[in-house]
Amino acid sequence: MAYDDRDYYREPRRLEFTGAVGRGTMTLMIVISAGYFMGAVLSNTLTYHDALWLSQARQGEGMAAWFYRLFVLTSTNLAPWAAGFEPQPWKLLTCWLVSHSLVDLVFTLIGAFIVGRAMEQLLGWKWLLLSALALSACSAALAGLADAALLGSRQSVIMGLNAALLGLFTPLIWLYPKEQKILGFPARSFIVVLLVALVSFGLLMSLATPAEVVTSPTQPMFAVLLSAGACAWLQRRGVLTRLAGVAEDDRSTWGRPMYRPDESRLDERESFFPGRPQEDEEARRDAEERKQVDALLEKISREGIGSLSRSERQFLDGQSRKLKK
Repeated sequence: MAYDDRDYYREPRRLEFTGAVGRGTMTLMIVISAGYFMGAVLSNTLTYHDALWLSQARQGEGMAAWFYRLFVLTSTNLAPWAAGFEPQPWKLLTCWLVSHSLVDLVFTLIGAFIVGRAMEQLLGWKWLLLSALALSACSAALAGLADAALLGSRQSVIMGLNAALLGLFTPLIWLYPKEQKILGFPARSFIVVLLVALVSFGLLMSLATPAEVVTSPTQPMFAVLLSAGACAWLQRRGVLTRLAGVAEDDRSTWGRPMYRPDESRLDERESFFPGRPQEDEEARRDAEERKQVDALLEKISREGIGSLSRSERQFLDGQSRKLKK
């Protein structure tokens, strides 16, 4: 009987992430929660796209006015041709710290938990935070100009982290293997459709709302486009290939997670939850068996099939039968 790698790695490659919540993800969730509730206390409002509150905050001198001048970015703060132009460009660096409403905060926390865990494992916690800040600032700058031209006499409020999270989610279009599926659909196509649907929904909702002040209809679109442009540039330079770690057609990697490290070796300082529980017995046993298979396949490639003992042959036969079931 001849043994070959394809007898043991029939599954396509897949992209998997650990369940650990790292310091970058936790920092984002804590900061945006604290920012919103601090703002609610200081500004005495739960919604910042309120025309009456904005008018009072602009003309007032209290804590609400101070909070407005520091965190609440509108299209009139960036576009010189907008009615009531009031240049306050420093808000580009602070507007992402506060969600524009309680509903937006809830969705932001969910998005930060999902997207943050995946991207922090790939980028590290420092680059995750820097990427969130850069995407927020750049997309807010473009959105402020575009919203003023698109909305006419109306104005938009540009706040929160949701746009940056969509931008951080975009690189998975390049990183997911072609063979991987999500809910039965190709992962890459699924993410593209999801991003287009979310961006289109936000755009249509803001444009269809007759209110004088609306949330930015274009910031999510600009965040996704900026991220996609950066990914295309990195792919041309070969950086995304190095992140993926293996070639797309390398059959020896099939069936192995691309990014999932051995959680038992992770430094507890990388998480806000030290002492994570060990993997269950079955998972540990599967990992040990996979290591034994790897070692035996390497032995076969070096010394030939005749170098295997009877027990080693029986072990490989058993593994082959398990994969064929």
